[in-house]
Amino acid sequence: MEVDKWYRWRMALSSVRESISFLSQSGACEFQLLAKDGIYLTDAPRTVPAIILSPGNKADVAVRCSKVGQEYMNATDLAFDPKFGGFNPETQFAQDSPPKYQDVYTSVGNFHDPELQPIVMVIDVVSAPETKEPDGDLEPFTVPTPCYLVDLRELNETEIEIGHFINEYWCKNPGQGNAVALPPDGTYWPSRTTPDDTCGVFGPYGVGGGLTPRMENLIPYSNSSTYINDFEVGSIQEIDLVGVLFHPYHQHINPFQIQEVFNNADASVDPDSYTAEAVKSWYQVGDWQDTLQLPALKVIGTNDGLSRQTAVKVRFQVDQFTGHMLQHCHLLFHEDQGMMAQYDMRGDEGTTWDGARDIDRTCIKPTTKKGLYNVGKDKLRLCEGDCGDDRDCAGDLVCFTREDEESVPGCAGEGKPGDDYCTVRPSDTYLSYTREGENLGRCEGNCGNDDDCGTDNHGNDLGCFKRRGFDPVPGCDGLGAKDVNYCIL
Repeated sequence: MEVDKWYRWRMALSSVRESISFLSQSGACEFQLLAKDGIYLTDAPRTVPAIILSPGNKADVAVRCSKVGQEYMNATDLAFDPKFGGFNPETQFAQDSPPKYQDVYTSVGNFHDPELQPIVMVIDVVSAPETKEPDGDLEPFTVPTPCYLVDLRELNETEIEIGHFINEYWCKNPGQGNAVALPPDGTYWPSRTTPDDTCGVFGPYGVGGGLTPRMENLIPYSNSSTYINDFEVGSIQEIDLVGVLFHPYHQHINPFQIQEVFNNADASVDPDSYTAEAVKSWYQVGDWQDTLQLPALKVIGTNDGLSRQTAVKVRFQVDQFTGHMLQHCHLLFHEDQGMMAQYDMRGDEGTTWDGARDIDRTCIKPTTKKGLYNVGKDKLRLCEGDCGDDRDCAGDLVCFTREDEESVPGCAGEGKPGDDYCTVRPSDTYLSYTREGENLGRCEGNCGNDDDCGTDNHGNDLGCFKRRGFDPVPGCDGLGAKDVNYCIL
């Protein structure tokens, strides 16, 4: 890597057992988190002191090193009580397990014992050309948001219906009774689990772990026609993930957003839940994931549901697709023992939640790419042309202006050279003219004066830029409409 230059690391942890956290040994390399599990952060870039990955996790991180020479990326431990297994699945095998089960592969450093392999990799940081200026700090940025990823944190349950479920994984020793409790010797599952156990998800159907989980409600995966809950496509669902200190929860199809972190009986947020600064910065309320294991959380040693272990509340849209939606522990030896289940997604294929545009009117709805074609009528639909400006397009579509045969975002084909076509607004800096002024957003028109402009996504006041003809609009993309004024920073 060249010194003082930003590089984008795209990482995926394919481990089936171990999780990992690593940092720059000397601190000469800085990390800026951009995305997790393929979804950009809403506050990107975010400074993080360490990179944290559980089995199945993905991350995009910008890395810049300020010192020439070899820089070691070292595995680091995180503060948690090792008797609970935490991010070290090897400890989840009891000492009295058959010998063949105790030989767990240990060549990778992990949270519990980074010394197993303290050096993850070595970066050779080389000098830059003398004429080259160092890269500056990264600027905050946003990206166009698909409607299935709009922020769900402010939804009011008195106004919309939200489904609820409690997901809790567990394993049962051969011959174990129905109690779920701390054994008399003070040990606690999963530190005594063995590969001969039966694992599963707590039922009953549609309820989940509830407040008093019992072993008779432990449901191992059995076949493709057995479900743990059903969801209606186009709905909002909420799941309390109990025990994610131990088990990385992964669900297919629909990613989920972190809403709250709980660790006591009244389900209030406790800022001390996180016992490591690296964890606080990596996992934040509002982040989207498809796999979540939250290390370094407190464990409450009682037996009254959500207070028994720290839980994380997540929400997601059940978007478009009907049929089977698999969920499982991403420690795959647990999955093999039955720690997986299915949700049944019911309803009409293609249905989406109709409240997304109320939260973000610029979010991108799902579309099948259409070919460009000319129809010559008012209120043109997606990929239809030739439009003169945004007012010729239906709804929130914009008129994408072209000089020749430039590609039109969201559409296929070349169309007629020089003709303009209606499409989804490519970004929040693309000029848009669909209404007259009042609380207009960035790069939106038509404004008469500054009072017609609102604020940008970061709360900054916007002003009205008055232009003649097709004068360039500072900070905005696209040609826009002739003689129309637009709001800018």
